[in-house]
Amino acid sequence: MPNVFYVNNVELPELQPYRVRKHTSELQKQGFFLAEGKRVVQRMLCSSIHTQSILTTEFVLEWLQKEIPKERFERLNIYIAPREFLSDLVGYDVQQSILALGKVPPDIPPESILQQSDEEHLFVATDHLKNPDNLGVIIRNCTAFNADLLITEPSSASPYYRRAVRNSMGTVFSLPVYHSMSLTETLQALRTQWNVQIIGAHPSGKTPLHEFSFSKNICLVLGNEDSGISDKVLDVCTHTVFIPVQPTVDSFNVANAAAIFLWEIFKQRTLLHK
Repeated sequence: MPNVFYVNNVELPELQPYRVRKHTSELQKQGFFLAEGKRVVQRMLCSSIHTQSILTTEFVLEWLQKEIPKERFERLNIYIAPREFLSDLVGYDVQQSILALGKVPPDIPPESILQQSDEEHLFVATDHLKNPDNLGVIIRNCTAFNADLLITEPSSASPYYRRAVRNSMGTVFSLPVYHSMSLTETLQALRTQWNVQIIGAHPSGKTPLHEFSFSKNICLVLGNEDSGISDKVLDVCTHTVFIPVQPTVDSFNVANAAAIFLWEIFKQRTLLHK
């Protein structure tokens, strides 16, 4: 049986991680993150992610018990409280009345994936991408279209921000992540040492998306929501590719652009080869 605790005091030390409110970066410095919502928490519990504890209501707990493997459920620390208590503790209305505290998994370096097989690999890198909601959707797109790795850098939003996890619908738990300390150095190494094509998704790119052949190993680079890919990162790109649009539209939202790029890559590599 899991360890179930009925709580009514927001000052309990064991509930401290849930009191971070919007300051999730502090929680991540300790190596943890929060997952929110029934489906997201269920997917976390069905993955290899270590779950430290769960905060929810008794009603949601009954649902959760039916949705996750018995062996995972029995090892959990679960805190039970009324829905109003959850909101008072966390500082906002908790989606579907459930939060889980998870441990951020170890990084997966890109070279370890490249060494695994001779298959064509697809990496996605973010350059100064700030919005965790956008990042969460991008992660969902990556998982839907068979990306092998997400590469982030210090100025980009973390894949383990609560809103990024929520908008990924828990797909972040199945997508390997690598936190690069220098995106330009990481991309340069992929280009020169591993012959990976670095593809910049850029509205002023040289090649239309439908004319580009996405073969071999690829790293797709997505830029900042306002300014796009930085000049330093553009200099490392082997190709810049754009999505043709009507002249009255400047560009797509980065998450939408990612979906279009990833669909085209998936179509070329998977659907057209059947």
